[in-house]
Amino acid sequence: MANTGGPKQLRRSLIAGAMRSIALFAAPVWVRALDTRSYCQGLEATFRKSVIRIISGFRTISENAAFVIAGVPPFVEMARKRAATYRQLRSRYHTVRNAGRQECLERWQRRWDRSPKGRWTHRLILNIGEWNGRKHDQVNFHLTQVLSGHVCFRSYRFGHEASGDCSECGTLEDAEHTMFVCKLYGPLRNDLDRALGVPIAVGNLVSLMLQSVDNWVVICEFVSTVMQTQRSMERARRESME
Repeated sequence: MANTGGPKQLRRSLIAGAMRSIALFAAPVWVRALDTRSYCQGLEATFRKSVIRIISGFRTISENAAFVIAGVPPFVEMARKRAATYRQLRSRYHTVRNAGRQECLERWQRRWDRSPKGRWTHRLILNIGEWNGRKHDQVNFHLTQVLSGHVCFRSYRFGHEASGDCSECGTLEDAEHTMFVCKLYGPLRNDLDRALGVPIAVGNLVSLMLQSVDNWVVICEFVSTVMQTQRSMERARRESME
């Protein structure tokens, strides 16, 4: 571009800005490499030429003077600025994101505490944040039945069963009775208690599961064995009624 009669500074800056965007792409990733002088000499030379063209100057103008006249920071400083801006935005993003997540959990927790439904599940999972924040394993078919209290319990299927009482104990057969009281599963429960080091109860089942992967696995194995037995007994009763 001619120094006189050619495009004015703003148009020259637009073209140079496109070059800077390419050169500074992903600067937060590689900015530390600029501490090694040889790595940035080529880009600095290119930046100097572009700045001189922006101000329609001679190549003999000093680098520092050219950048000041053009109002464009040196390459190294622009790269560091982008990296710093990225870190600030990322920190702010995570701060805002975490604050939003916490607010959501608090509203959800209040709604969960007030709800008249799902009270059996509420007895097991009191703290939504602790449950959702677990770092290991996932729920499965059998565990969901116990946590919800649905399906393979005679009290839940009352109307399809001759009685809602446990055939082994003679008391109401629900998830709580089956998991924590029923004499049929006493030996299995004793083995589980020894493996965990403490007896399971409504108030500590979930907290024990969240303590470690090993706890989660042994409790899920116990739950699966119990629920498979429950299903087998349910099928046997249904077949005997046909």
